[in-house]
Amino acid sequence: MSPKGIVAIASIVGALILVSARWVPVNNSRHVGEEFVRALQAESDAEADTYLSADSEVYLQGASSPMSREQFQDYLNVLKRGKQTFRAASRVLVTDTGAGWMLDVKRLTDTVSVDQSGAQNPATLWMQARIEDNKITRLWIHFTVEALVGLHTTPEAYSARAGRMGIEVPEAWDAGTTAMFAAAERTDARYTGGWLDSTRQLVLAATAIVATLILCGASVAHRQRRGSVIPERRLPRGQMLARLRESVLARDALFERAS
Repeated sequence: MSPKGIVAIASIVGALILVSARWVPVNNSRHVGEEFVRALQAESDAEADTYLSADSEVYLQGASSPMSREQFQDYLNVLKRGKQTFRAASRVLVTDTGAGWMLDVKRLTDTVSVDQSGAQNPATLWMQARIEDNKITRLWIHFTVEALVGLHTTPEAYSARAGRMGIEVPEAWDAGTTAMFAAAERTDARYTGGWLDSTRQLVLAATAIVATLILCGASVAHRQRRGSVIPERRLPRGQMLARLRESVLARDALFERAS
């Protein structure tokens, strides 16, 4: 194969690698959730309602009916005037329908220590967002099961009521905050550190191997074809003249014998 052919194959293989890299979809829920949290905590120039869709519904903890996007922003403004705000108490985790994280209500002057595991000093709230087309279409807050002690309700009744409202409690919620957060981390791993990323790596590795084999095979075949061609033997200039002279003398001698 000629060098141009090898370059053409390399270009095709490069295109295949790019297509393979984009074949496994990237989940943007974590980014949307993190940007929303920054706005929620007044750490960005954007208002929190920027990340909510126009017809989004927001269920505060214990609420029986949803707020609109505008009503939720007004509620946040009231909290801010009272020197309070929602604060994430864990990292943002990807869920099956969006993102979720531990939550607390803090004073604006409080120093926030984020517990990445959610286990040692568990918060009393869990916030979850349904995300579609990079917008939050539904947002809700749940009490943790430990926080129900002072609310005069049972975990079974609370969970059933949440299900009827379409804001189901998280997996393992009734087993306690530690178990709930561990289950949420397992779900997060499926989308960001489990089979999804592994599939992407496997596809890229397989494509790279195939690309290497194709290029190596083409290079070997090219060398073999070049080696099979017998190069033309070229004599030094002096030997060529001597042989030409001998040929001329032999011809003249042949003509003399013939005459």
